[in-house]
Amino acid sequence: MIDFQVNVSDVVFTPFACAALIYEIVKGLLFQKNQIPYPYERLKDMVEKRRKKQNGITLRNYAIETHYRNVSLVYDNLEKINNWIIRDFSKPNSVIKEVLVVFGDTPHCAREVFTISVCALDRGHIERNHLKELRKYLQRILRNIFLSEDFLEAVDASMNCTNVFLYMKKCCSGKLDMHSEDLFESCLPLAIPAKAKQMKINITNDMNKFSNCCKDLSVFSEDREEVEKHLECKVTMEDGQTEWYKCKFAIKGFKDCFIDKVSACELW
Repeated sequence: MIDFQVNVSDVVFTPFACAALIYEIVKGLLFQKNQIPYPYERLKDMVEKRRKKQNGITLRNYAIETHYRNVSLVYDNLEKINNWIIRDFSKPNSVIKEVLVVFGDTPHCAREVFTISVCALDRGHIERNHLKELRKYLQRILRNIFLSEDFLEAVDASMNCTNVFLYMKKCCSGKLDMHSEDLFESCLPLAIPAKAKQMKINITNDMNKFSNCCKDLSVFSEDREEVEKHLECKVTMEDGQTEWYKCKFAIKGFKDCFIDKVSACELW
């Protein structure tokens, strides 16, 4: 297994900041491993523009319409995952220890597995107070990851389009409320094949965990209640029982489609 260290000490690493970083890593891995043919921001921009221009209208060309549906499905699934991860990281009775990104036809026939190990988070802060700081440092952190020579050497291998599965390891204190609309469901621990290539991304944070810049601020009542709730929460990485969860759907990789040497996305 290849280990890669990511230090996030320059930012107050709140649950939202951690969820945002993990989501960006997942999107970056999809692009690096050739599961999406262009960066996610371009994919998002293309889908949203097409929906605004031709909402509900079917394109006449079958190949173009099929390509649009594939791109749109990946976009919608990633947005669902993003919203769910943000919500789940904010739960006070759940600590996400690891997020696994599995590339392969099935999880048990995995070809590559990327494990994102999560450090202790800075809980009890008012998230909105740190959004500007997060935007400032997030891109720097991502550049340090995806432009690192060690990282590029580890992931610089071509891969055909396949399925991408997401798993989580949680340390739970008390019973979690699971609903049918949740994107992740409880599962058995994933048995990673011995031949699968593995990389572990360790997120570390050296900041002082005993200080809280938001504790004594005068804030709106709902923000104060949220801060107090997280301050009372004593969940740590060692508390509770470790449980496994998997995403109910896989992200299906796709290639770009060309019509007369023009990308189909330019013809939507």
